[in-house]
Amino acid sequence: MTEVPLYVSNPEKWLNDLTKENDFVGIVIFEGSWCKYDKHYLHKLGKYNKEKMKAEGLKLIAWTSEGPEGAKKADKDWGLTEKYGFAEVLGDSTNALAKYLVDDCILEHLGIKTPEELGVKDQITEGTYPNGIVQPGMIWYAHHGSLVLQWESKGNEGHGFFTAVRPNPPEIWEQVLKRKHALDKGEAVMPVHGNELKKCTSEFEVKCMPMNGRAWLGILCLEITKNAISELWRRRQLRPEESSSSSILVYERLQHPASCHAIGLAAM
Repeated sequence: MTEVPLYVSNPEKWLNDLTKENDFVGIVIFEGSWCKYDKHYLHKLGKYNKEKMKAEGLKLIAWTSEGPEGAKKADKDWGLTEKYGFAEVLGDSTNALAKYLVDDCILEHLGIKTPEELGVKDQITEGTYPNGIVQPGMIWYAHHGSLVLQWESKGNEGHGFFTAVRPNPPEIWEQVLKRKHALDKGEAVMPVHGNELKKCTSEFEVKCMPMNGRAWLGILCLEITKNAISELWRRRQLRPEESSSSSILVYERLQHPASCHAIGLAAM
């Protein structure tokens, strides 16, 4: 019989033991091995970990509700432990750790949604998330057990193409070190929330930066055009006499997926 890991059977004890044993601990929650945004962010975080944080004593862990197999797949496909210095990549479809973090108000607003709610049912194997997909979040500890940074995703509602949504690694580490030094001096500190920090990982960054210059420039122009025409459309709804029929026609055509695809290809 396989022994149940402590982070599943008793997440409170697991977290307490882990953070007491290490001067710095960062636990990053990601949705799963299928998510390109998670891959991009964990690579970004991992690069900074290899450059700076790991050498200063950080134990960095990635956790997903996709379960053990999903965690193994993400680690293998993305090279998290091999290339980016992650200590472990853990998976638990019971969501025991996430539930504890919510119940203990460590990540009070950490979201758990169904694949249907997120619109990703076609990207995952049926039955992979029996207890829902835990949304992105993170907790950072310093000084052997003190919580110094917390963050949970607000979801993608209302985010534009250029809106960065996840805390930027250098700013995370700056705040962690700042609070660690204060704790070393015996001072009391409050955890900083990641929403107060500079962000990274916008849709533009994830989709366009890996492309060659002409390709992402084409998509950039497309998005700017769509935003401009959308504003014209909004104004037309408020003041119909101020918008031309040609603007309306361009707006309607830009909403068609085939138009977007064609413009992207033309730029490559």
